[in-house]
Amino acid sequence: MRRILPARGRTCFCTVRRWSSKHRPLSTQPLEDHLDVISSTSPLSNTRNEAVVIRSHPQFRNAKIVECVDSKVQYVDPCPSEAELAKIYDEDYNAAFGRDFGAGVPEFVSRRADAQLAFVEQNLDKVEVPGAVVEVGAGWGALSKAVQEKWGIKVQCYELDSDAVAFARKRGVDAKIGTLENDDEVPPASLDLILSSMMLEHVPRPFEAVVAWRRKLKVGGALFVEIPLENPCPNWWGADPERPYWVGHLTFFGRGHLEALLDNAGFDVVNATCHDHPVSPGYVMPGDSIPYDVSKVPLHYDTKPSDSQFPKLLRLLATKR
Repeated sequence: MRRILPARGRTCFCTVRRWSSKHRPLSTQPLEDHLDVISSTSPLSNTRNEAVVIRSHPQFRNAKIVECVDSKVQYVDPCPSEAELAKIYDEDYNAAFGRDFGAGVPEFVSRRADAQLAFVEQNLDKVEVPGAVVEVGAGWGALSKAVQEKWGIKVQCYELDSDAVAFARKRGVDAKIGTLENDDEVPPASLDLILSSMMLEHVPRPFEAVVAWRRKLKVGGALFVEIPLENPCPNWWGADPERPYWVGHLTFFGRGHLEALLDNAGFDVVNATCHDHPVSPGYVMPGDSIPYDVSKVPLHYDTKPSDSQFPKLLRLLATKR
């Protein structure tokens, strides 16, 4: 079902409803006159809602970027098929992010893993080291490796890229092809900590994935998530909106969106802080003349909270209710 949403005057802003003050996202995306509105499924709650069609997705045929009228979260509708996702990752992903496993772990990835582990340690309300730890969507496996070396435990990680799995295994990480939510060998309520680094924005149905992860956690178990803050799009897409620096992002989170998703899924947020470093080398805002270069960023900036109105990423730790 489609309808046209008339604006009051030249432009208007959607009223954000059903949000507590601590979960309300910051959004500056204006709604222009006569916008196309569709019925869609929210990635924050898996419920039907009205969404405004913003633009075509530059990487998937027949897919649109839409914005939920209530929450302002932006996402892809319809969701690409598994075949479309497999094609874009096989052909474009490693090239876009410079992911060359023969060259080892890039500096921005290793620095990011160290900053993420520091955040987890600062906010994990336990004296003892967690016993059962899993990473989902591990990529290079840098965070799993950092946890293993610092805590002296084995971490199991999941990844869909067979080359990434082979690379992580060579570095001593117990990596396997697949997803945690589909692994029947991991019983319910058996995990102490789940780690998710820059992957939830790639997941076709993030609410369903988080609910499935929750089932694997013990009561009081923890979930760490880091996501890019790319809402409103396409402001965060790099120098050319038609050729975004990222590949395959399906949900464009803003501040407050992840917190709302986790609350809906049965988690309590322990801490959530915004940061600006480190990010992908291809990350560049429109108008910037020099792409992001992590080697020129002081190391202590990696853990420094952002004071920007539009920070680049969010780190969050939550516990299962």
